[in-house]
Amino acid sequence: MKRFDKLLILFQRLTLAPIIAGSLGLISAFLSYFRVQYGGCLMFGLAAFSFVEEAAYAPLIITFLLLGLNVFLSLEAAKGKRRFYVASLLFALVDFVFCFIPWAANAESIIRIIFRGLLLGLLIAGLVVYFLAQKALKAEKRG
Repeated sequence: MKRFDKLLILFQRLTLAPIIAGSLGLISAFLSYFRVQYGGCLMFGLAAFSFVEEAAYAPLIITFLLLGLNVFLSLEAAKGKRRFYVASLLFALVDFVFCFIPWAANAESIIRIIFRGLLLGLLIAGLVVYFLAQKALKAEKRG
């Protein structure tokens, strides 16, 4: 298998990271809705920011919307469309920043920050792989 093919497969796998993280965030939002201890530790930072006692359903709605956005961006990025991948990366960065806003010195907030930081790291690694694959494709075309 050529170097470009290996890098392309790796890039496409890395584009699935936001979908997997978003799905875990949806499960986490449901657990948080039912007041399970540490249930909300994997939810989106934007959803955790919206969590208030009066409207406990808001994180669920926001999580569904964000998951849909993640799926769309990830599927388009897997086709090699860089602008969608960059949009997904920027969304992950904004979500990571929002993890710090409802800051409470508890394990749930720390786990959320670590989880979203790892997702951001995976997306940055995916961008590096994208550029390496592009370089490998140019090298293969030259012969």
